[in-house]
Amino acid sequence: MLKLATFNIYWLGNDRFTEMSDPALEPRGEADWLSIARVISKVNADVIVFEEIVSLDELQSVLDLTHDLVGRRYEIHNKQGQVLGTGKPNDQKVVIAYDSEKFDLTAASAISGGQGRLPYGVRLRRKNQAGEILVIGVHFKSGQPAFDDESSAVKRAHQCQHLADWVAGLKADDNQILPKPNVEENIAVLGDFNAICRLEPGQPANWKIIVDSLNALRNAPMNDWSWEIPAADPNGGDRSTSYIEQLLIDFIMLSPSLKEKVITPPTIYAFDRDPEITGPATQPLEYRVSDHRPVYVELDL
Repeated sequence: MLKLATFNIYWLGNDRFTEMSDPALEPRGEADWLSIARVISKVNADVIVFEEIVSLDELQSVLDLTHDLVGRRYEIHNKQGQVLGTGKPNDQKVVIAYDSEKFDLTAASAISGGQGRLPYGVRLRRKNQAGEILVIGVHFKSGQPAFDDESSAVKRAHQCQHLADWVAGLKADDNQILPKPNVEENIAVLGDFNAICRLEPGQPANWKIIVDSLNALRNAPMNDWSWEIPAADPNGGDRSTSYIEQLLIDFIMLSPSLKEKVITPPTIYAFDRDPEITGPATQPLEYRVSDHRPVYVELDL
């Protein structure tokens, strides 16, 4: 079995954490990093796409604590020491962590030729057995200053089109390491889409602009991909990933080759409702752990 997950950790990097919090919060410390590590340990995924990573040192500290809890040895660099992710220094980055005791990294690169935060892909092969997958992490443009901001939706639509064009093989000239998908390749796209994928009852009609910003992911060549709305945590919690705002904006998409290999469809882990997480916490979990819940999927691969 292969378990994949996406987890947006709210501004993980104390330089920006206190600056971006409103009202300003005290810097995170060891207890907060341990709470985050407990969440990652409970998800216990083979590969995790992280978003909003500012400090790679803080992420490494969290992953070291995770190793102490669950024994996984997550790697976030290639053999040349380059981080498996994309983003600017002292700003939000997409970073992919994989269990280095279970997988070999065969290729890794940003998917270039787009604008804003670029997708990042890692191709992984199981050690000593069959099974290969290309995991692509994304963090699309957020709606700023408002969720339904039109210019933000336009930028997000361009980011989605860039990914769809790469899937179609139209970005090969910009990408030497990952020029295009291999034929019938197992691919998973995970991350914070920063958009709802459909209007729910009670949501404003003008939010359709947000839904439509993701249209490139619904149309050819990705119209036959699996894109299931994540299920609520079976142990409790509503069906939202940005749980403070009660929005469902974190998703997992699977290529056609993976459709019949799903064991557990995309599911939310409501850590904020889990006594094993809330019980040991010494401070409120909102923001100090994250304002997002992880989403995971289990595959027969």
